[in-house]
Amino acid sequence: MEKNILEKLEKSHSLADIFELVKDCVDSLYKKHRRGLMLGLADLGGGANAWIGGYHIISSNAIIMNSRPLDYVKKHHPELHKPYVFVILTHEYIHTLGVLDEKTCRELTYKLCHSLLKDEITTAMAKDMSKFLPKIQQASFGWQPSQDPHIYYVRDFDRSSVTYVI
Repeated sequence: MEKNILEKLEKSHSLADIFELVKDCVDSLYKKHRRGLMLGLADLGGGANAWIGGYHIISSNAIIMNSRPLDYVKKHHPELHKPYVFVILTHEYIHTLGVLDEKTCRELTYKLCHSLLKDEITTAMAKDMSKFLPKIQQASFGWQPSQDPHIYYVRDFDRSSVTYVI
């Protein structure tokens, strides 16, 4: 199965393609799923000291991904772009399923990557993103994003959940 997943990840052309793969993997391993999610991209800050990859707005259907590191990875380390997106979206998707504890969420993300992908880069990123992106940090309890970030919502993100055309 892992070769098929890696092939699908490599052939992914968009954030939505990668998210469909994330949902399939989570459902396959953990037998849990959630429909109707939105992905927002916003500059959540970051710089020389630290930045976060994304967050899930508790009690909502929104995942917000930090566009700053996403753009940085895509521009400076394109070979890490798809594994990075896969790990961030898996982590945040697991949060949407009710796993609020960061440590537990990181462990479940790593287990999924290790069990299903067996890909060195993706699994290593899930275990410790800082080895690839040294300035990344986990959001600590009580972290709050900017009060008014400009959020761009990705169209057709959770497309397998939509049965109609807009």
